[in-house]
Amino acid sequence: MMERIGSYEVIRRLAAGGMGELFLAWQHGPRSFRRQVVLKRLQPKLADDPRVVEMFLRESELAASLSHANVVSVHELFEADGSFVLVMEHVDGVTLLEVLRRHHDRHVGLPPGAIVRIAGALCDALHYAYHAPGPDGAPRRIIHRDVSPSNVMIRSDGEVKLIDFGLAVIETERPPGEHPTFDGKRGYLAPEILRGGEPDHTSDVFSVGVVLWEMTTGRRMFRRGEDATREIPVPSSAAPVVPLLGAIVGRAVALDRSERYPDTRSLATDLRELAMTLRWPVDADSLVETVQSFDATPPVDLSWIVNPSARTYPGDRRR
Repeated sequence: MMERIGSYEVIRRLAAGGMGELFLAWQHGPRSFRRQVVLKRLQPKLADDPRVVEMFLRESELAASLSHANVVSVHELFEADGSFVLVMEHVDGVTLLEVLRRHHDRHVGLPPGAIVRIAGALCDALHYAYHAPGPDGAPRRIIHRDVSPSNVMIRSDGEVKLIDFGLAVIETERPPGEHPTFDGKRGYLAPEILRGGEPDHTSDVFSVGVVLWEMTTGRRMFRRGEDATREIPVPSSAAPVVPLLGAIVGRAVALDRSERYPDTRSLATDLRELAMTLRWPVDADSLVETVQSFDATPPVDLSWIVNPSARTYPGDRRR
C-alpha cells in the first residue's frame, strides 16, 4: 500500500535533508481527476523548533503570494501528523544545473538563444516578485537572494521556472539597518551581501549575471570557496564570447551596484534586443532542442532543495 501524506498519495521520496523532505505525489479528486505535485514536508523531528517552523511557514506564505508563469506555484499548506506540508507545482523537466553539467563536461557554453530565453525568464520572475503588490496594494519588494542554476527549472516544453524562495527577504518589512541572516551559496551572492550590507533588487541582478556568465562560458565563475569579494573575471577570459553579450554580462556582475543594471527588466531588455538584432532563436522549441541535444545523465541529487549546504555545482568535481 502506498504511503499517504494527508490526502496525497506518495509516488516516491525525492530528497531528504536540512529541515525538509521532498516527495513526488498524486493529488486525487472527484471521478478520475488526478495530477502530480511535489510535497515539501517539514521533518517531524524539527516540528517542535519554533525558529525552524517560522522559517518554513514564512517560505510557504511568501511563495504562495506569487503567481507568475516563471515562478513555481504553490497550491496548499496543511498540517499532517504534527508536521507542516507545502504542496507545490510539479515541474516535469531538468534543472539548469543538470544542463550546465552536461555542457561543462564538453567545455562549451549554451547557445546564445537559449541563454537569452533562460536569463530573460529569470529576470521576468524576479521583476514580478519585486513589484508584486502586497495586501495593502504596495509593491512587496521581494529579493530572492538564492538565484543559481540549481534553483532554475527548465520544463520539458521549454518553459523556465524559478524555484525556492526559502531565503528570500521582503525589503519593505525589514527595519532599516537590520541585516537578515543568510545561509546561501557564496558563489552566486552579490558582494554587498557577503560584506554584510543591505540587499536590494540589484543584488538579484548580480546573481542572474553570475548565471549568465556560467551559461555563456560553460564554466563556473568562481571556484569552490571563492566569491564576489574577489576580482570578477571577464567572460572572454574563459571562452569565446560575442563582445556585446560579454558587455551585458559584465555590467550585470559589476562589483559596484551603482554600475550594474538598475533592475532585472532592463537587463532582460538588453538581452532580448541583442537576440533580435543577431537573430538568435529564443523560442521554446529551440531551448527544448538544446536540452535534449546531450545524452541523459544520472539523476542529480535533489538534496539541494531541502538542504542548501548539500548543493553541488557545475565543475566542482574537477576543481
